Amino acid sequence: MDDKSPRPRGDRRTRTSLVGVGIVVAVVLVLGVFAYRVRPHFDRQRWKDAAGVLVDSPRAAMVNDLGRRHLRVGMTRSEVLGLLGDPDAQDSNGRLIYAIGRVGLGTDSSEYIVSLDGDGRITSWRFEQH
Repeated sequence: MDDKSPRPRGDRRTRTSLVGVGIVVAVVLVLGVFAYRVRPHFDRQRWKDAAGVLVDSPRAAMVNDLGRRHLRVGMTRSEVLGLLGDPDAQDSNGRLIYAIGRVGLGTDSSEYIVSLDGDGRITSWRFEQH
């Protein structure tokens, strides 16, 4: 056997392809981590200052963090008002409605709705588009 025999071209192409795929995977992972870390966090003052902003409202970017880290089932109405300020509306069922407005290039308006029970405690919340 001669160790100096030429290698088939397929080995080099395969290696190059694997390196290319590895680089693409690494870039996607780095971008994913970066996108996760720069996700907008809820900011009480920015939320309150955005009341009445119905186009490109900064509230839209905060709803995920708000629901994930700040609102809790059982919070009182006064705790919610301290966190979010006065609602833009309240329906006949006592739900607190915060206007989000149009999101991105969409034409539908959006709201963040906090539902309370008879004792004025949170039972649920959701982001809703109309």
